[in-house]
Amino acid sequence: MLFAANSVALDTGTGVALQRISLPLVIPTNQSAAGLRFDVAFGTDEQIVGGEFVDSLTVTLRTTNRSHVITVLTVDRFGLAWFPGGPGSLLDPARDLFVTPANPFPGPGGFAFQVQYNVLIQIPPPFLTQPSVLVVTLFDNGDAESSRASLSNLEIRRGAMSLLGLESSASPTGPYQRETSAAFNPIARTVTLPKAGAKRLFRLRGDTSSRVTRFHIENGTLLIDYEKEIGQPVLRLTGANTPDGPFRPVNNAVFNLDARKVFVPLLNAPGFFRLAGSHPVRIINDEVSGEQRILEFEVAPIPPRLESSSVAAGPYAEEPGVIANGLGRQLRLPVGGINRFYRIHSDVPTIFREISASGDNLIIKYADP
Repeated sequence: MLFAANSVALDTGTGVALQRISLPLVIPTNQSAAGLRFDVAFGTDEQIVGGEFVDSLTVTLRTTNRSHVITVLTVDRFGLAWFPGGPGSLLDPARDLFVTPANPFPGPGGFAFQVQYNVLIQIPPPFLTQPSVLVVTLFDNGDAESSRASLSNLEIRRGAMSLLGLESSASPTGPYQRETSAAFNPIARTVTLPKAGAKRLFRLRGDTSSRVTRFHIENGTLLIDYEKEIGQPVLRLTGANTPDGPFRPVNNAVFNLDARKVFVPLLNAPGFFRLAGSHPVRIINDEVSGEQRILEFEVAPIPPRLESSSVAAGPYAEEPGVIANGLGRQLRLPVGGINRFYRIHSDVPTIFREISASGDNLIIKYADP
Protein backbone atom coordinates (compact mmCIF):
# COMPACT_ATOMS: atom_id res chain seq x y z
CA MET A 1 0.00 0.00 0.00
CA LEU A 2 1.24 3.48 -0.93
CA PHE A 3 -0.31 6.60 0.61
CA ALA A 4 0.36 10.32 0.24
CA ALA A 5 -1.71 13.44 0.88
CA ASN A 6 -3.07 13.45 -2.66
CA SER A 7 -2.68 9.82 -3.81
CA VAL A 8 -3.15 6.20 -2.73
CA ALA A 9 -2.35 2.80 -4.25
CA LEU A 10 -3.80 -0.46 -2.90
CA ASP A 11 -3.09 -4.10 -3.82
CA THR A 12 -4.88 -7.32 -2.94
CA GLY A 13 -3.04 -10.23 -1.34
CA THR A 14 -2.35 -8.46 1.96
CA GLY A 15 -4.70 -10.69 3.98
CA VAL A 16 -7.02 -7.72 4.66
CA ALA A 17 -10.44 -8.09 3.07
CA LEU A 18 -11.31 -4.39 3.14
CA GLN A 19 -8.57 -1.77 2.79
CA ARG A 20 -9.79 1.80 3.26
CA ILE A 21 -7.95 5.14 3.05
CA SER A 22 -9.53 8.57 3.69
CA LEU A 23 -7.99 11.54 1.86
CA PRO A 24 -8.84 14.88 3.55
CA LEU A 25 -10.19 17.58 1.25
CA VAL A 26 -8.72 20.99 2.06
CA ILE A 27 -11.35 23.33 0.61
CA PRO A 28 -10.87 27.11 1.10
CA THR A 29 -13.65 28.37 3.38
CA ASN A 30 -14.28 31.47 1.24
CA GLN A 31 -15.24 29.47 -1.86
CA SER A 32 -18.86 29.26 -2.96
CA ALA A 33 -17.94 26.69 -5.63
CA ALA A 34 -15.10 24.22 -6.14
CA GLY A 35 -14.25 21.15 -8.21
CA LEU A 36 -12.73 17.83 -7.15
CA ARG A 37 -10.07 16.64 -9.62
CA PHE A 38 -8.36 13.22 -9.52
CA ASP A 39 -7.14 10.27 -11.61
CA VAL A 40 -8.50 6.80 -10.83
CA ALA A 41 -7.37 3.36 -12.07
CA PHE A 42 -8.29 -0.26 -11.41
CA GLY A 43 -6.77 -3.46 -12.78
CA THR A 44 -7.60 -7.09 -12.01
CA ASP A 45 -6.90 -10.65 -13.13
CA GLU A 46 -10.23 -11.84 -11.68
CA GLN A 47 -12.27 -14.22 -13.79
CA ILE A 48 -16.05 -14.03 -13.77
CA VAL A 49 -17.40 -17.03 -11.86
CA GLY A 50 -21.07 -17.33 -11.04
CA GLY A 51 -22.00 -16.83 -7.39
CA GLU A 52 -18.66 -15.26 -6.36
CA PHE A 53 -17.90 -11.76 -5.18
CA VAL A 54 -15.00 -10.22 -7.10
CA ASP A 55 -12.34 -7.68 -6.10
CA SER A 56 -13.63 -4.11 -6.42
CA LEU A 57 -12.74 -0.46 -5.93
CA THR A 58 -15.16 2.09 -4.47
CA VAL A 59 -14.60 5.85 -4.18
CA THR A 60 -16.88 7.75 -1.81
CA LEU A 61 -17.24 11.46 -1.06
CA ARG A 62 -18.53 12.20 2.44
CA THR A 63 -18.46 14.73 5.22
CA THR A 64 -16.48 13.64 8.26
CA ASN A 65 -19.64 13.59 10.39
CA ARG A 66 -21.31 11.39 7.72
CA SER A 67 -24.25 13.79 7.32
CA HIS A 68 -23.75 13.65 3.53
CA VAL A 69 -22.42 10.63 1.64
CA ILE A 70 -22.13 10.13 -2.15
CA THR A 71 -20.67 6.98 -3.72
CA VAL A 72 -18.83 8.44 -6.70
CA LEU A 73 -17.89 5.20 -8.45
CA THR A 74 -17.55 1.43 -8.13
CA VAL A 75 -15.44 -0.65 -10.50
CA ASP A 76 -14.78 -4.41 -10.72
CA ARG A 77 -14.34 -7.11 -13.38
CA PHE A 78 -17.86 -6.42 -14.64
CA GLY A 79 -17.06 -2.76 -15.41
CA LEU A 80 -17.35 0.74 -13.92
CA ALA A 81 -20.48 2.41 -12.59
CA TRP A 82 -20.72 6.14 -11.80
CA PHE A 83 -22.89 7.04 -8.80
CA PRO A 84 -24.12 3.44 -8.34
CA GLY A 85 -26.42 4.50 -5.51
CA GLY A 86 -27.71 7.45 -7.51
CA PRO A 87 -26.34 11.03 -7.29
CA GLY A 88 -29.35 12.22 -5.28
CA SER A 89 -30.38 15.84 -5.45
CA LEU A 90 -26.90 17.23 -4.79
CA LEU A 91 -25.31 16.31 -8.14
CA ASP A 92 -26.38 16.36 -11.77
CA PRO A 93 -23.96 13.98 -13.59
CA ALA A 94 -24.69 15.61 -16.95
CA ARG A 95 -23.58 18.97 -15.57
CA ASP A 96 -21.32 18.23 -12.60
CA LEU A 97 -19.22 15.27 -13.84
CA PHE A 98 -16.54 15.33 -16.56
CA VAL A 99 -14.54 12.19 -17.37
CA THR A 100 -11.86 11.35 -19.96
CA PRO A 101 -9.94 8.07 -20.48
CA ALA A 102 -6.38 8.14 -19.11
CA ASN A 103 -3.27 6.36 -20.30
CA PRO A 104 -1.03 4.62 -19.36
CA PHE A 105 -2.09 2.45 -16.42
CA PRO A 106 -0.23 3.66 -13.29
CA GLY A 107 2.28 1.25 -11.80
CA PRO A 108 2.71 -2.37 -12.91
CA GLY A 109 0.05 -3.10 -15.54
CA GLY A 110 -0.68 -6.13 -17.70
CA PHE A 111 -3.93 -7.07 -15.94
CA ALA A 112 -6.60 -9.03 -17.77
CA PHE A 113 -8.99 -6.12 -17.17
CA GLN A 114 -7.95 -2.54 -16.45
CA VAL A 115 -9.47 0.94 -16.70
CA GLN A 116 -8.15 4.41 -15.92
CA TYR A 117 -9.87 7.80 -16.03
CA ASN A 118 -9.27 11.49 -15.42
CA VAL A 119 -12.15 12.85 -13.32
CA LEU A 120 -13.51 16.29 -12.46
CA ILE A 121 -16.57 16.63 -10.19
CA GLN A 122 -18.34 19.77 -9.03
CA ILE A 123 -18.36 19.57 -5.23
CA PRO A 124 -21.92 19.89 -3.84
CA PRO A 125 -22.45 22.88 -1.50
CA PRO A 126 -22.84 20.88 1.77
CA PHE A 127 -19.30 19.54 1.38
CA LEU A 128 -17.87 23.07 1.02
CA THR A 129 -18.96 24.25 4.45
CA GLN A 130 -17.79 21.35 6.63
CA PRO A 131 -14.80 18.98 6.80
CA SER A 132 -14.98 16.34 4.06
CA VAL A 133 -12.94 13.37 2.83
CA LEU A 134 -12.61 11.24 -0.28
CA VAL A 135 -12.61 7.57 0.78
CA VAL A 136 -10.84 4.93 -1.36
CA THR A 137 -11.87 1.33 -0.56
CA LEU A 138 -10.47 -1.88 -2.09
CA PHE A 139 -12.35 -5.14 -1.48
CA ASP A 140 -10.27 -8.33 -1.68
CA ASN A 141 -12.23 -11.58 -2.05
CA GLY A 142 -9.22 -13.55 -0.82
CA ASP A 143 -8.48 -15.63 -3.90
CA ALA A 144 -5.14 -15.89 -5.70
CA GLU A 145 -6.08 -13.54 -8.55
CA SER A 146 -4.51 -10.13 -7.97
CA SER A 147 -6.01 -6.64 -8.32
CA ARG A 148 -4.65 -3.13 -7.97
CA ALA A 149 -6.40 0.21 -7.36
CA SER A 150 -4.99 3.71 -7.37
CA LEU A 151 -6.22 7.27 -6.99
CA SER A 152 -3.74 10.06 -7.71
CA ASN A 153 -3.31 13.76 -8.49
CA LEU A 154 -6.09 14.72 -6.10
CA GLU A 155 -6.62 18.49 -6.08
CA ILE A 156 -9.27 21.10 -5.35
CA ARG A 157 -10.02 23.50 -8.19
CA ARG A 158 -11.56 26.78 -7.18
CA GLY A 159 -14.81 27.89 -8.80
CA ALA A 160 -17.54 26.31 -10.86
CA MET A 161 -17.22 24.11 -13.93
CA SER A 162 -18.70 26.91 -16.01
CA LEU A 163 -18.83 26.70 -19.77
CA LEU A 164 -16.64 28.63 -22.16
CA GLY A 165 -17.19 29.54 -25.78
CA LEU A 166 -14.56 30.00 -28.49
CA GLU A 167 -14.96 32.75 -31.08
CA SER A 168 -12.84 33.51 -34.15
CA SER A 169 -12.41 36.19 -36.78
CA ALA A 170 -10.21 36.91 -39.80
CA SER A 171 -9.49 40.38 -38.38
CA PRO A 172 -8.40 41.58 -34.91
CA THR A 173 -11.27 44.09 -34.91
CA GLY A 174 -13.87 41.44 -35.75
CA PRO A 175 -16.57 40.56 -36.26
CA TYR A 176 -16.08 37.41 -34.15
CA GLN A 177 -18.29 34.34 -34.52
CA ARG A 178 -18.78 31.29 -32.29
CA GLU A 179 -16.77 28.19 -33.25
CA THR A 180 -19.53 25.60 -32.97
CA SER A 181 -17.18 22.63 -33.54
CA ALA A 182 -14.91 23.53 -30.59
CA ALA A 183 -14.63 20.76 -27.97
CA PHE A 184 -13.66 21.86 -24.45
CA ASN A 185 -11.84 19.69 -21.93
CA PRO A 186 -12.11 21.32 -18.47
CA ILE A 187 -9.75 18.72 -16.96
CA ALA A 188 -6.83 19.53 -19.26
CA ARG A 189 -8.06 23.13 -19.80
CA THR A 190 -7.85 22.75 -23.58
CA VAL A 191 -10.17 23.32 -26.51
CA THR A 192 -9.88 21.33 -29.76
CA LEU A 193 -11.28 22.22 -33.18
CA PRO A 194 -10.65 21.30 -36.82
CA LYS A 195 -7.73 23.09 -38.43
CA ALA A 196 -8.92 25.88 -40.74
CA GLY A 197 -7.39 26.56 -44.12
CA ALA A 198 -7.18 30.31 -43.53
CA LYS A 199 -5.60 32.30 -40.71
CA ARG A 200 -8.00 33.00 -37.85
CA LEU A 201 -7.79 35.05 -34.64
CA PHE A 202 -9.37 33.52 -31.55
CA ARG A 203 -10.86 34.76 -28.30
CA LEU A 204 -12.61 33.06 -25.38
CA ARG A 205 -15.98 34.01 -23.97
CA GLY A 206 -17.30 32.83 -20.63
CA ASP A 207 -18.85 33.75 -17.33
CA THR A 208 -15.38 34.53 -15.96
CA SER A 209 -12.23 35.96 -17.49
CA SER A 210 -9.95 33.68 -19.46
CA ARG A 211 -7.03 33.81 -21.85
CA VAL A 212 -5.39 31.69 -24.51
CA THR A 213 -1.92 30.50 -23.46
CA ARG A 214 -0.73 28.41 -26.44
CA PHE A 215 -1.58 27.26 -29.96
CA HIS A 216 -0.23 23.97 -31.30
CA ILE A 217 -1.09 21.38 -33.96
CA GLU A 218 -1.34 17.63 -33.39
CA ASN A 219 -2.33 15.18 -36.14
CA GLY A 220 -3.97 17.83 -38.27
CA THR A 221 -5.93 19.28 -35.32
CA LEU A 222 -5.48 22.74 -33.85
CA LEU A 223 -5.19 22.67 -30.04
CA ILE A 224 -5.69 25.82 -27.99
CA ASP A 225 -4.52 25.77 -24.36
CA TYR A 226 -6.15 28.26 -22.04
CA GLU A 227 -6.24 29.54 -18.47
CA LYS A 228 -9.45 30.59 -16.81
CA GLU A 229 -9.95 32.76 -13.77
CA ILE A 230 -12.60 31.79 -11.29
CA GLY A 231 -14.33 35.06 -10.59
CA GLN A 232 -15.04 34.18 -6.97
CA PRO A 233 -14.84 37.00 -4.42
CA VAL A 234 -11.92 36.80 -2.01
CA LEU A 235 -12.95 38.65 1.13
CA ARG A 236 -11.29 39.44 4.43
CA LEU A 237 -12.76 40.55 7.74
CA THR A 238 -11.05 42.97 10.09
CA GLY A 239 -12.19 44.06 13.52
CA ALA A 240 -11.52 46.64 16.22
CA ASN A 241 -12.77 47.53 19.70
CA THR A 242 -13.48 51.15 18.73
CA PRO A 243 -14.97 52.66 15.55
CA ASP A 244 -11.68 54.43 14.80
CA GLY A 245 -9.60 51.24 14.99
CA PRO A 246 -6.98 50.04 14.67
CA PHE A 247 -8.62 47.26 12.60
CA ARG A 248 -6.85 43.92 12.56
CA PRO A 249 -7.58 40.62 10.72
CA VAL A 250 -10.19 38.37 12.34
CA ASN A 251 -8.47 35.04 11.72
CA ASN A 252 -11.20 32.79 13.18
CA ALA A 253 -13.95 34.17 10.91
CA VAL A 254 -15.74 31.58 8.74
CA PHE A 255 -17.24 32.77 5.44
CA ASN A 256 -20.32 31.28 3.79
CA LEU A 257 -20.47 32.97 0.39
CA ASP A 258 -23.66 31.20 -0.64
CA ALA A 259 -25.55 32.55 2.38
CA ARG A 260 -23.62 35.85 2.31
CA LYS A 261 -22.73 35.48 5.99
CA VAL A 262 -19.62 35.56 8.18
CA PHE A 263 -19.55 33.63 11.46
CA VAL A 264 -17.32 34.87 14.31
CA PRO A 265 -17.02 33.15 17.72
CA LEU A 266 -18.54 35.44 20.34
CA LEU A 267 -15.71 34.95 22.84
CA ASN A 268 -13.29 37.91 22.56
CA ALA A 269 -14.95 39.08 19.35
CA PRO A 270 -14.23 42.70 18.31
CA GLY A 271 -17.01 45.24 18.68
CA PHE A 272 -16.67 46.71 15.17
CA PHE A 273 -16.04 45.06 11.82
CA ARG A 274 -15.03 45.94 8.28
CA LEU A 275 -15.20 43.83 5.13
CA ALA A 276 -12.92 44.28 2.15
CA GLY A 277 -11.50 42.23 -0.68
CA SER A 278 -11.47 41.64 -4.41
CA HIS A 279 -15.11 42.72 -4.91
CA PRO A 280 -17.23 45.63 -3.64
CA VAL A 281 -18.74 44.47 -0.33
CA ARG A 282 -20.52 45.90 2.71
CA ILE A 283 -22.01 44.59 5.97
CA ILE A 284 -25.81 44.92 6.04
CA ASN A 285 -26.70 43.14 9.31
CA ASP A 286 -25.00 42.17 12.58
CA GLU A 287 -26.60 39.84 15.12
CA VAL A 288 -25.75 37.37 17.87
CA SER A 289 -26.97 33.76 17.74
CA GLY A 290 -25.89 31.39 20.49
CA GLU A 291 -22.11 31.59 20.83
CA GLN A 292 -21.58 33.27 17.46
CA ARG A 293 -21.64 36.72 15.97
CA ILE A 294 -23.25 36.56 12.51
CA LEU A 295 -22.54 39.28 9.96
CA GLU A 296 -24.69 39.40 6.82
CA PHE A 297 -23.09 41.12 3.84
CA GLU A 298 -23.77 42.21 0.29
CA VAL A 299 -21.19 41.60 -2.41
CA ALA A 300 -21.29 42.94 -5.96
CA PRO A 301 -19.39 42.16 -9.17
CA ILE A 302 -16.16 43.99 -9.89
CA PRO A 303 -17.17 47.15 -11.82
CA PRO A 304 -16.65 46.80 -15.57
CA ARG A 305 -14.57 49.08 -17.76
CA LEU A 306 -16.43 51.59 -19.92
CA GLU A 307 -15.37 52.06 -23.54
CA SER A 308 -16.69 54.57 -26.06
CA SER A 309 -16.52 55.45 -29.76
CA SER A 310 -17.86 58.15 -32.06
CA VAL A 311 -19.32 55.48 -34.37
CA ALA A 312 -21.17 52.28 -33.56
CA ALA A 313 -18.70 50.04 -35.41
CA GLY A 314 -15.74 51.41 -33.42
CA PRO A 315 -12.90 51.49 -32.76
CA TYR A 316 -13.64 51.73 -29.03
CA ALA A 317 -11.29 53.12 -26.41
CA GLU A 318 -11.49 53.12 -22.63
CA GLU A 319 -13.35 56.16 -21.35
CA PRO A 320 -11.31 58.29 -18.92
CA GLY A 321 -12.73 59.95 -15.82
CA VAL A 322 -15.27 57.24 -15.02
CA ILE A 323 -16.31 56.89 -11.37
CA ALA A 324 -17.64 53.41 -10.55
CA ASN A 325 -20.10 52.55 -7.79
CA GLY A 326 -19.84 48.78 -7.53
CA LEU A 327 -22.57 48.22 -4.96
CA GLY A 328 -24.93 50.61 -6.75
CA ARG A 329 -23.90 49.16 -10.11
CA GLN A 330 -23.46 52.61 -11.61
CA LEU A 331 -20.81 54.31 -13.72
CA ARG A 332 -20.53 58.08 -13.60
CA LEU A 333 -18.71 60.27 -16.16
CA PRO A 334 -18.89 63.83 -17.51
CA VAL A 335 -21.38 64.49 -20.32
CA GLY A 336 -19.53 65.17 -23.60
CA GLY A 337 -20.46 67.68 -26.27
CA ILE A 338 -20.70 65.11 -29.07
CA ASN A 339 -22.62 61.88 -29.55
CA ARG A 340 -20.80 58.78 -28.30
CA PHE A 341 -21.49 55.05 -28.39
CA TYR A 342 -20.71 53.11 -25.23
CA ARG A 343 -19.98 49.51 -24.33
CA ILE A 344 -18.78 47.84 -21.15
CA HIS A 345 -15.94 45.35 -20.92
CA SER A 346 -16.13 42.92 -18.03
CA ASP A 347 -14.84 39.58 -16.76
CA VAL A 348 -18.45 38.44 -16.35
CA PRO A 349 -21.55 38.85 -18.58
CA THR A 350 -22.98 42.35 -18.08
CA ILE A 351 -25.62 44.35 -19.89
CA PHE A 352 -26.71 47.99 -19.97
CA ARG A 353 -29.95 48.52 -18.09
CA GLU A 354 -30.40 52.29 -18.33
CA ILE A 355 -28.57 55.38 -19.60
CA SER A 356 -29.62 58.76 -18.21
CA ALA A 357 -28.29 62.27 -17.62
CA SER A 358 -28.08 63.94 -14.21
CA GLY A 359 -26.84 67.51 -14.38
CA ASP A 360 -23.49 67.45 -16.10
CA ASN A 361 -23.10 63.70 -15.64
CA LEU A 362 -24.13 60.68 -17.64
CA ILE A 363 -25.41 57.76 -15.51
CA ILE A 364 -25.16 54.23 -16.89
CA LYS A 365 -26.81 51.44 -14.93
CA TYR A 366 -25.83 47.86 -15.65
CA ALA A 367 -26.89 44.42 -14.47
CA ASP A 368 -26.34 40.73 -14.92
CA PRO A 369 -28.12 39.42 -18.03
